[in-house]
Amino acid sequence: MSLYELLDVQYDTAASGEAGSSGHAQRRLDLFVPPVEAPPLLVFVHGGAWRSGDKSEHTALARSLALQHSTAVAVVNYRLTERNPPPGEMVEVRHPMHALDVLLAIEFLYDWAGEGEGKPELQKSFDREKLYFIGHSCGAHILTTLFLYPPALSLPPTPSHILRSTHALLLAEGIYSLPLLLETFPSYIEFIAPPFGGSSSGSSSPGSKYDIFSANHYDLRPGGEHMHWWVVHSEGDELVDFEQPEVMFDSLEILLEGEEGEVHQDWDTLKGDHYKTLDEPRFSEIVGEMLAV
Repeated sequence: MSLYELLDVQYDTAASGEAGSSGHAQRRLDLFVPPVEAPPLLVFVHGGAWRSGDKSEHTALARSLALQHSTAVAVVNYRLTERNPPPGEMVEVRHPMHALDVLLAIEFLYDWAGEGEGKPELQKSFDREKLYFIGHSCGAHILTTLFLYPPALSLPPTPSHILRSTHALLLAEGIYSLPLLLETFPSYIEFIAPPFGGSSSGSSSPGSKYDIFSANHYDLRPGGEHMHWWVVHSEGDELVDFEQPEVMFDSLEILLEGEEGEVHQDWDTLKGDHYKTLDEPRFSEIVGEMLAV
């Protein structure tokens, strides 16, 4: 079975408002569609500490998931925070700009499957009413920013048709509580401070100033009560500790109490490191469980 593939699709040309605009180089996505009628769409958001990572690193995974589960897969890039910003200068790409880029990509995909006007020809489409998401590492945090409600941020609302069409989200090896992360790994202030503000020198305690950006403190977003969430973590993850999935699972369990949606966990069947766990057969099995919702 062969896949229909479109690579390096620019998803922000309409947002620029200029005909023929090339858009931002990092606002691109890859799409893989199996030869089946109206498959669901699975959107993968990569990690990389908000400052690195690329969709091309997950091409093999996307192809594998598309073929194994007969689902369309889109792998999304977004603008990245500068790795070593000059001291005292304003960082150009800061939170929540990464999340807003991903939202733009999601809206592009939804509209593309609907009419496709002004976009590359979509010879093989997908069912835009069946949306699923995977967020890896900081990609998990990005998804919570869009599909939960961060009360301290003034964000444009995630469109109701996107919320309505979203069935489930899988958060893998995710970062959720920034203060807890910095307590365990103080050196991580190097990649937390540029996108979220503050000094990266390590001279000051992170304290609770990052609590407002911590996903375990977000609220349930109106319109998202039906969604299912998977919080997945590998025993072999050497970069993110188990406190992260624990606090996120507990938060989602409280938020979804009495709601249609549910939260699921898998913390003891994956064995790979922070990155290689995505290639484990068991990870694909978990994706299949999510797609069955």
